[in-house]
Amino acid sequence: MKQKIKNIKALIRAKISPANTQLNIVLNELEDVLNSNKVKPINKANILKIVHLLRSLESTLKLFLDENHIPYNGHSSMGKFFHIYAKHNYAVIGNIDSSELNRYIKNLSDYRNEFMHNAGKYPANENVIKNLLNEIEICLVRILNL
Repeated sequence: MKQKIKNIKALIRAKISPANTQLNIVLNELEDVLNSNKVKPINKANILKIVHLLRSLESTLKLFLDENHIPYNGHSSMGKFFHIYAKHNYAVIGNIDSSELNRYIKNLSDYRNEFMHNAGKYPANENVIKNLLNEIEICLVRILNL
């Protein structure tokens, strides 16, 4: 997990201007995933990991829109960001296709909502975190290279 987070941080650093004041906040959010290992019991550590991973993803999606001067008209939600990446008409970056949009909505946005809107719901085990981290990496590699 540590290496994958290191890779994601490097990707974000490569695509988001160091002058952006939000960059370090996003990178620190990823560092907090690793620091969550100190929390006990494990189910609470795992929900914290999910929160930090998904906050870093959502913030990165927003920062990349900002970097490319693509408006999101105050729509600040992961699902809406994915729809913008699929349907925008700006030449500065490409678009994700409908299968990617559906994948990211299902595996990331809907997944986030499942935990954020259901009190007492916790990830079953560490594999859930690893799978989520893989999905986030796939998503960011694709979107940050549009």
